[in-house]
Amino acid sequence: SLRIHDTLLNEGSRSVPYQILYHINAGFPILTRDSYFTVASRMVTPRDQASDEVKEHWRLAADPTPGYQELIYYHDIMPCSDGKAWAAVVNPNLDGGLALYVKYDPTNLPILMQWKMLGEGTYVMGIEPTNSFGLSLERQKALGRVSMIEPQQEIDFHVELGVLPGADEIAVFEREISVATPTPPDFGSVLV
Repeated sequence: SLRIHDTLLNEGSRSVPYQILYHINAGFPILTRDSYFTVASRMVTPRDQASDEVKEHWRLAADPTPGYQELIYYHDIMPCSDGKAWAAVVNPNLDGGLALYVKYDPTNLPILMQWKMLGEGTYVMGIEPTNSFGLSLERQKALGRVSMIEPQQEIDFHVELGVLPGADEIAVFEREISVATPTPPDFGSVLV
């Protein structure tokens, strides 16, 4: 696995807002029409009307589609037994099962943004741990989601990326997610 440890330090003399997002994309061959997204999510909130209209299919991929409009879902994460948020894009048919997974500390990255861009030429599913909704600061304030860093404060971020090779490893990963969230997630109201 690849482990990332970033530290944000405010060297200034006043509190300032910050947004951080780890933009991790799974594409072909992990992403195909048979692939799906798995995550320990208690609430799935569609970003906009287009995402809301097909929210029941938030987990599923499809073939590359001409003119595809991006879909974004915000996940309210339930930590797994190790205290980390877990998510993966799984292709059950590639080499007996293969998945790209992300595990991270949700303390400072409380939102997981799922980006579905299943278009021709831009065919990806993003797993994006973040502290915001990826909107303007003004819009973030209106939603009550602005993170601040104080003068001389340090904030640590820990993200792990890896591969799950084979059906057995994928099953163990998904069992852990099902323990953290034994029921399907609820849907939130459209955000934008």
